[in-house]
Amino acid sequence: GNYLFDDYDGQEGAKTLVITYGITTQAAADAVKAWRSDGKKTSLLVMKTLIPVAQKYFDICRKYENIVIAEENLDGDLRKIMFGQQQNEKL
Repeated sequence: GNYLFDDYDGQEGAKTLVITYGITTQAAADAVKAWRSDGKKTSLLVMKTLIPVAQKYFDICRKYENIVIAEENLDGDLRKIMFGQQQNEKL
């Protein structure tokens, strides 16, 4: 079966994607709402399944020029889970 869980709120014409999970979800959703009210088209991906990282997440990321990862830790754990140790110019 498929046990992948996420909430994806893609906005037509958005160039920026905010990715988040857990405790930072509400703050990220509030930020996206504020940006949208300012006319900045922004999409939101709330990951509820982190490991294994689903291909679906990478497919969503490819649609955007900029990716903002909202997480509450100093080491960037979600960025590392998603993209490993490699640098990504979109992040």
